[in-house]
Amino acid sequence: MKKMIIIGAGVAGLSTGCYALMNGYDSEIYEMHSLPGGVCTSWKRGDYLFDHCLHWVLGSNKGSSIYPIFEELGVAENVKFYFTERFRKIEISGKILTVYTNIDKLEKELLRLFPDEKKTIRKLTSLVRFYTRFRPPLDADFGSFGFIDILKMLPYIPSFLRLKNTGIENFLSMFKNDVLREMLFQMFPVKKNAGTHGCYAACILS
Repeated sequence: MKKMIIIGAGVAGLSTGCYALMNGYDSEIYEMHSLPGGVCTSWKRGDYLFDHCLHWVLGSNKGSSIYPIFEELGVAENVKFYFTERFRKIEISGKILTVYTNIDKLEKELLRLFPDEKKTIRKLTSLVRFYTRFRPPLDADFGSFGFIDILKMLPYIPSFLRLKNTGIENFLSMFKNDVLREMLFQMFPVKKNAGTHGCYAACILS
């Protein structure tokens, strides 16, 4: 039997170990911590407790293309996912934005706070709704998709190509209001010059 050595017992390492066993490999995982789980565990440094656990999980919705992986790994039947109506609240310059997980409610909230940005808000939420229908195949390596898979992805390719080199700051520049731009950035703050694509800015809201 072939053997696979895996460095790190985080979510990725543990999942790799499971799939290695499923495919006939003898897997061995090395972890520097005394507990498995990676950043899904908490740890202490002096008087401080660091809890870097997952607070939102892509693919936890049964309709997503990632959910079957949770089923294969036994996560779906052993972990209870909690779905909340509110993701977070953001307060800037006296305005308070409730970030709803429902895109319709989020759109209404944004329009309530920034009625002058109606056109750009609708443009953003339309893009989010569009990307929530995107279901990339996960059972093949990128670049080796089947003909049917490619057909399913065709409607999204023009949008991906148009936004693939658009950074977060450029993507949000369509909004004239400084407070609105900062609020949208604060939903999932990333380094502003990190080269993150505009399509990601839309996808993360979904």
